[in-house]
Amino acid sequence: EEAPERAARFALAVLREHERERSLGHASLPPRIVLDRNIARTNVLDGTIAVGRALVPVLARRFDLLRDGDLWHLRGRSELGAGAMSPFVGRAAELALLAARLEGARDGRGAVVALSGEPGIGKSRLVWELGRATDALFVHARATADGSARPYALVADLVRAALGMSDFDDPSIARKLRSTTPEDAHVLARLLGDDAETLASNAALRAAATESLWRFVVGLSRERPVVLAAEDLHFADAASHDALAALSQRVGASRVLLLLTFRPPHRPSWLDQSSPTQLALPPLSPTEAQRLVRARCEDADVSSTAVALSGGNPLFLEQLAPRDAIAYAVAEHVVEARLARLPPESLRRDDRARPRRAR
Repeated sequence: EEAPERAARFALAVLREHERERSLGHASLPPRIVLDRNIARTNVLDGTIAVGRALVPVLARRFDLLRDGDLWHLRGRSELGAGAMSPFVGRAAELALLAARLEGARDGRGAVVALSGEPGIGKSRLVWELGRATDALFVHARATADGSARPYALVADLVRAALGMSDFDDPSIARKLRSTTPEDAHVLARLLGDDAETLASNAALRAAATESLWRFVVGLSRERPVVLAAEDLHFADAASHDALAALSQRVGASRVLLLLTFRPPHRPSWLDQSSPTQLALPPLSPTEAQRLVRARCEDADVSSTAVALSGGNPLFLEQLAPRDAIAYAVAEHVVEARLARLPPESLRRDDRARPRRAR
């Protein structure tokens, strides 16, 4: 699923670049971008990004989509799927603990928090809720399944997020922004560009990159505390692990909250050296699950079935009780994909296990 997401981000970057060129007086026709080879460009309006039905389930949780007949138009990023979020339930104690750690960082007592849980249990939602509720600088990035082969992929995305850069911006921009020294800016630019592999392959350069990264983060925290949220460490590359391990050893006397998420059993061994606050998200209780699903679907049969089948997993609840056409497409896609991975002998006919449209 990462390839369609990268294509979508690239398409948005193309539109932003066109707008920038137009603002400088370089007139040109707005591009028509199509993310499905079955869609004719003649059916797409200038300055828009058309998405075919097949990509809707993949993109709907990360991007803002608008349906227009048989087409969907990609309108922008939707941070953690915020535009289609269900009520936030069952995580008040965990959110309060994160807020307390952030308040400590505000006073110069930084911390490391290791947030673990199964897929769909709500790690990203909890991270997003913390970012939404604070005035701290919230720097967020996630590792992807195809990122482990690219040195510093996760760390580079954190730097881009801090600088407000897209994946496709020229890394030389980093030389002009938020860096303590020209030397650090040069190292960060190499990390963002084609020299990342060179940095990772040399012990001295790795150490220099780590020092520059730390000074960069400290510089960010001078005006206000920083939440450095690195998600899905189970996908992260080795160089990013090394850099984050080094950072985790230093945040104690800083204004930085280092927030890390991963799926068990992939717990990074270096976490033991940083004495992190550990949060393992449990499933929602039946009462909490009922609150979430009834906010999405008023059908009592669908609601009770969803609660029974979900095991208290919020993502499964959303899949089993979709509330609109796009959510239904997401649910059908994910459920069918997971059923396809099961051995034939484990399958039985049961319509309850398939998502149903809410009435």
